[in-house]
Amino acid sequence: MVVVSLVGSPVVDDEADLVVRAQHNRRAFAHLYRQYLPQIYRYCYRRLGSQEAAEDATSRIFTQALAG
Repeated sequence: MVVVSLVGSPVVDDEADLVVRAQHNRRAFAHLYRQYLPQIYRYCYRRLGSQEAAEDATSRIFTQALAG
């Protein structure tokens, strides 16, 4: 088994910093929302099989993330 550590990687550090900032800053959260919305929606759609259910699930995910 190969384990790859991404700690200290600029991408991971930037993402971690953005997540921390998003907890207190609506603009940072909006950036995460725009970045991850398509991926999260596609995942929900594949799992749930309908547009309406995927939209509802995606909305709930981001609402919970925003609430902390």
